[in-house]
Amino acid sequence: MIPRYTPKIMAELWSDRAKWERALKVELAVIDIYAEDGVIPLETAAEIHELADFDTAKIEEYEAVVRHDVIAFLQSVGDFVGDHKRWLHFGLTSYDVIDTALSMALVRAGALIMVKLRNLRDTLAKQAVIHKDTLMPGRTHGV
Repeated sequence: MIPRYTPKIMAELWSDRAKWERALKVELAVIDIYAEDGVIPLETAAEIHELADFDTAKIEEYEAVVRHDVIAFLQSVGDFVGDHKRWLHFGLTSYDVIDTALSMALVRAGALIMVKLRNLRDTLAKQAVIHKDTLMPGRTHGV
């Protein structure tokens, strides 16, 4: 995106930080399901939630070495959760996480766009009422 044309809220939504925040939400949601099903102890899931975080600079460093964005992300989260990292990404593929996180972003972006479209519609409707009697020169085909 070209920064000067990008609304701040959209820039934030599509930032690397926001991308990895969504990915972490997906990972934590899966951990919660495993905890509910008894695969992971509830206490472990709670500790993972408490400790889980990531460092975008570290993700970039790791990615330069491993050449895989999700593995780099998991290494960074693993730095924060310590021994509990074995439960990160358990039973998941990279696509599971990235596609779900992307869907979350698209839903949010769509909602933001819809707000702007409703505002535009309302503005155009007001202008139509204001100018309903305004004379305008008209042209037809061939003129």
